[in-house]
Amino acid sequence: MASIYKRGNTWWIHYLLGNKSISRSLRTTNERVALEKKRKFEALDVIGQLAQPSNTPIVPFLQSFCEFLKKTQTYRISTLS
Repeated sequence: MASIYKRGNTWWIHYLLGNKSISRSLRTTNERVALEKKRKFEALDVIGQLAQPSNTPIVPFLQSFCEFLKKTQTYRISTLS
């Protein structure tokens, strides 16, 4: 499950998603609010509505993005490089 901790004056949540360790700020300085956000987070995890990380392969994505940039460049920008 998740755990909360205080870093400075701000409360943070730490949890595992798959094999990945994730820490996120709860953006609060109040412990009661942090505990309520933790409960909501755990409820989303139980019902399966917690956002999962993307499995998009990075290399094909970057290649297609670079091709897009080349196609959308103006003539003047492409002649300067």
